[in-house]
Amino acid sequence: MDNLLTNEELWEAAIAGDRDAMDALIAANIPYVRKTVGEVYREFDLRGNKLGVTVCDLEQAGCIGLWKSVERYDPSKGVLFLTYAAKAIRSSMIDLIRKSDKLTENESYQPWTSLETDRSVQNRLLNALTDSATLDLDLIGDPYRQNPEQIYIRKELFSRLYRAMENIGARSSAYLLYRFGFEDGNEHSVRETAEHFMTTKHLAEHEETTALSRMRREMAG
Repeated sequence: MDNLLTNEELWEAAIAGDRDAMDALIAANIPYVRKTVGEVYREFDLRGNKLGVTVCDLEQAGCIGLWKSVERYDPSKGVLFLTYAAKAIRSSMIDLIRKSDKLTENESYQPWTSLETDRSVQNRLLNALTDSATLDLDLIGDPYRQNPEQIYIRKELFSRLYRAMENIGARSSAYLLYRFGFEDGNEHSVRETAEHFMTTKHLAEHEETTALSRMRREMAG
């Protein structure tokens, strides 16, 4: 994809179905998204707050706003694409902050607790977080066939899983909950997850890598 193409030219190619153009359009405007992240982060004084909203969360939210703008942009209005998208980028970040604020009002709310005993759901995420050669999930699958030590290991492992989920940020947590089926019991592909969060497959893959890395660090801590 020609890097010298304007936003408007990339937009025309993207709505015509060119996925590379969509990725190029997102990439071309990432600097503006990051600039807005800094502004919003300072405006809402998010450093050290209890919302769990990180810079990465805001950037992902901004990219969602940017993606939505692709569908709604109308060049016949005589407005540049980024001028139009700027409001959606900022609004998407603020919506994330508001939603996170509502969640913290009810500290007992955990969207995965209804499936806490569903080991198949838990195991899907654990398989993504661990080397299958070093962790045999079948050994911890049925507490009735375990000795006391195995039961303790299983309990501690899943306890660490949930503690880590609480500490990785609202966006990463929401991504993993949907991707690995904590919400409906069904694992979703990266493409399905990208469509659910209204972003590109490339950005969804990046979000997954980031979220799993955060989970590994939290569980190792």
